[in-house]
Amino acid sequence: MTSPSEKANCVGWYFESKSFVKVQRNFHAKFNKPPPSRNSILSWHKKFLETGSILDKPISGRPSTSDSDVERIREAFNRSPTKSTRQASIELGVARSSIRDVLHKRLHFKPYKMQLVQQLKPIIFAIPQISHIPNIFWQQDGAPPHWGKIVRSYLDTQFPQRWIGRDGPLAWPPRSPDLTLLDFFLWGYVKDKVFASKITDITQLKTRIIEVIENISQSMLTSTWNEIEYRLDVTRATKGAHIEIW
Repeated sequence: MTSPSEKANCVGWYFESKSFVKVQRNFHAKFNKPPPSRNSILSWHKKFLETGSILDKPISGRPSTSDSDVERIREAFNRSPTKSTRQASIELGVARSSIRDVLHKRLHFKPYKMQLVQQLKPIIFAIPQISHIPNIFWQQDGAPPHWGKIVRSYLDTQFPQRWIGRDGPLAWPPRSPDLTLLDFFLWGYVKDKVFASKITDITQLKTRIIEVIENISQSMLTSTWNEIEYRLDVTRATKGAHIEIW
């Protein structure tokens, strides 16, 4: 590669002699290396006439994301894997496009895309395993599938006066902080693992859900409890105000 100093010498010699051959001879004699081509000499000369310099212009565009920002992005998504890039951009003050580049190219994180692979019939297999436990409460948000009359009637039977949700015996305030680990961790994690490959029937779906939940490790549970403590701290700091935690 030709250095800036060598290019400058070539341009000066060309101004003096107007001869590519003399420039190449002088270059070989002075630097004891193969001389540049005619096209290179002409290009350097033209650049000098147009810009007053033989140096390349600085590359424009956004600066690369710093290592500290990369670590902040890593920590944010390790703590809340279901976080969207839009949410992370607001939280971290980093451009959404930069976050996507860091996740894909530097951290090699892989997103999951939820797809409807089959229609689920109204079969509930989790509740019978826990409804007999004394003093246990069932909590769910007000999503339309949770609000159906058949669902509410079933919960009234299985958890009489002991379920929390939309139009239930115990109301869940619509703007209350989202503090349940089922929402910020479990459901997203289970969906990611369960739908990693195609589901062929309802039996396989049930089996895979059970296997995924049974294989949740102790370290994952510890991280989840740490996340709950963090969310409680935020709730206390804001004195119960409406908040969004990602």
